[in-house]
Amino acid sequence: MQKSVVIAILLVLLCPVAAFAAPDRTGKWDVGVNISGAFPDDNDSEAAVYVGGNFSYGILPWLAVGGEVGGAEFDEEDDTRAFGFSDLGTITGVPILADAILRVNLPDRPIVPYGVVGLGLVVWNFDESSQLAARGVSLNVDTSFAAKIGGGFDWFLNEHWAANFEGGYLLSDADAEVSLNGVPVATANGVDTDVWFIGGGAKYLFS
Repeated sequence: MQKSVVIAILLVLLCPVAAFAAPDRTGKWDVGVNISGAFPDDNDSEAAVYVGGNFSYGILPWLAVGGEVGGAEFDEEDDTRAFGFSDLGTITGVPILADAILRVNLPDRPIVPYGVVGLGLVVWNFDESSQLAARGVSLNVDTSFAAKIGGGFDWFLNEHWAANFEGGYLLSDADAEVSLNGVPVATANGVDTDVWFIGGGAKYLFS
């Protein structure tokens, strides 16, 4: 999978010079939407669909700042069935990040590769399964600090619209508290909630 993605990117970058070149984005805003696959490091969580939005402002030809927000809902399972059931519920994560974006402007080409580093928060919400709720078990997951590293490319179709591809890794450790009939009975600090993202979308550049 990773080898195929690398080959596809190289073919795009080495394609013949296009008639349309990516516009200068210095001093301009763009907004975008994306849909990605979200793949948690935690084996108890199923892969999910992440839907998000983003914006950026070009400070220099090679530097932009921006932000992004989105959400994904993960099914939580206990494959060991240590507690007598497998369905634990769903957990929703909403990352809210401020980004620094480093762009590589290729002369006379519509492709703009970039790297991105983000810092912010992930707001978590756990929705217990009926099996947990019937036993009076509830779980509260705290909002956690998050950092993102990633990269991708924008492929401009004209002076305003671009297709986008991006892969990234979100690092986040959350604290959780388990309650029984409303009484806290256990806590877990630094739970691994890291997630891989890979997907694409579209961006609109304002004149």
